[in-house]
Amino acid sequence: YASASGSGTLEALNATPTFGSGIGGWTGLNGAAGTLTTSTVWADSGNTQSLQFNGNGSTADPLAQTESVTVEPDTAYTWQADLYSAAGWSATELQVVWYDDTGTEISTVSSAVFDVAAGTALTGSSMSVTSPDGAATAVGGVIMMGTPPSSVQMLVDTAIFGTIAAAAPVAAAPAGLNATPTFGSGIGGWTG
Repeated sequence: YASASGSGTLEALNATPTFGSGIGGWTGLNGAAGTLTTSTVWADSGNTQSLQFNGNGSTADPLAQTESVTVEPDTAYTWQADLYSAAGWSATELQVVWYDDTGTEISTVSSAVFDVAAGTALTGSSMSVTSPDGAATAVGGVIMMGTPPSSVQMLVDTAIFGTIAAAAPVAAAPAGLNATPTFGSGIGGWTG
């Protein structure tokens, strides 16, 4: 799966960025374990389903996260997710957790807290991150900060942890070919 951006294409490293065939390796934590499922209530244009999760109403900071993704140290990555909640949740954030090759957590990077307004799709939520020294894997997560009631459901789609592949450069004309293809500035090297 790839998503176009102005500076290139975001190439997904996570196996399940969209959810038409299920939730893949996504997991829930902090009261969201066992709540992950697919939903047809909302999905990005062209997609048929989204991932749905909610907390249990008593555990703080429920989250849904990708499977472990292989990364390279000191490399730029982007984590993005489009979100929707019928009830809304005003304290939501994206998060990336970095692990070394033994599975030990190195560090966590979180976005600024943002609002997923009730009944309004929030597209383009993203964060640019650089993996730390020693990073071997990472997970991307969507977190409802605080303790939302279990009735508050968060839907996630086009959730991509990846790298930006640069747009293909435009090839210059090979040397020695017609250097004056138009004649707005004279006849150039043309002779009669």
